[in-house]
Amino acid sequence: MTGGFQTGGGDRHAFLTGPNGVGYTVLGTLGGQENQASGINASGQVTGTPYISGNLQAHAYITGADGVSMKDVGTLFLNSYASGINDAGQVVGFSDVADGTNHAFMTGPDGVGMTDLGTLGGKFSQSLAINDLGEVVGTALTASDSRWHSFIYSHGGMTDLSLLAPVVAAGWSNLSVSDINNNGQIVGSGMINGEYAGFLLSYTPDTLFAPNPIFMPPIPIPEPQTYLMLLAGLGLVGFMARRRK
Repeated sequence: MTGGFQTGGGDRHAFLTGPNGVGYTVLGTLGGQENQASGINASGQVTGTPYISGNLQAHAYITGADGVSMKDVGTLFLNSYASGINDAGQVVGFSDVADGTNHAFMTGPDGVGMTDLGTLGGKFSQSLAINDLGEVVGTALTASDSRWHSFIYSHGGMTDLSLLAPVVAAGWSNLSVSDINNNGQIVGSGMINGEYAGFLLSYTPDTLFAPNPIFMPPIPIPEPQTYLMLLAGLGLVGFMARRRK
């Protein structure tokens, strides 16, 4: 288990316990005064965001197994903030870029290298979670809408979940994604029939997303019967409906 605590002086620090919550280790920093943990994988690699020396910039980090040592995973410009990690040690989050906006990022295994995932046409995006297949979910702005749209980044491209045919057909809107598992199941909340509800969006590895993602290179279009079969693997389930307050 990982988490954080605040010292008597007001500084925030991250900690890691052993299995079943036994033991308690305070994680270090990258030279700054504070550190926050935001994710842990099966081998005990922790990711989070501390200040670096001077406390003027924040850089995402990854530790070794069981929280041993700490490595700066870099930035796209000046600052980076981690939000999740998978069992390969791929870290996701967001980083500022040269034009002053923020873009979602994903690293390679063990936090090596950083890829700018782009946006949905707007100026901002952020990654929230990643599964062991390297599929990322998060939120981003489009060029024409000031609201945040939920996306999945898969096979080199970013897809706006609100544009998927089953989502549109079911009448969902204002999707807010929160996590994705290794079965490709995405959870979050949104609006359906004038109410807020939780959703479960499921698909299979051979599902063809439609319309095509903005940043995905052109791919062959399957025959109509194949296309229908692929879309059959994409399902949307609503649950925990509650009235809008």
